[in-house]
Amino acid sequence: MWIFGYGSLVWRPGFPHVEDVVCYVKGYKRVWHQGSTDHRGTPEQPGRTVTMEPSGDEGDLVWGRAFKVRDEDIEQVMAYLLEREKQYDIEA
Repeated sequence: MWIFGYGSLVWRPGFPHVEDVVCYVKGYKRVWHQGSTDHRGTPEQPGRTVTMEPSGDEGDLVWGRAFKVRDEDIEQVMAYLLEREKQYDIEA
């Protein structure tokens, strides 16, 4: 399995991987529309977090890193990422 990182995962993935490559995703842009009270901010003012959304323009690129995870590590890595990335569904 490959995991694409475009924010803090780029410099601090925090999970086991066997390969990583610098790459990009076409047709998306970075936005700061989501918030988090878990990592920063307060319930009244969630801290801004970066996310991606379709841009409608195939010429737009989001650069990041892709990490190859071994099959035997997928369950552990997904559990780690679910905890690390929680609360990123809050609109800020």
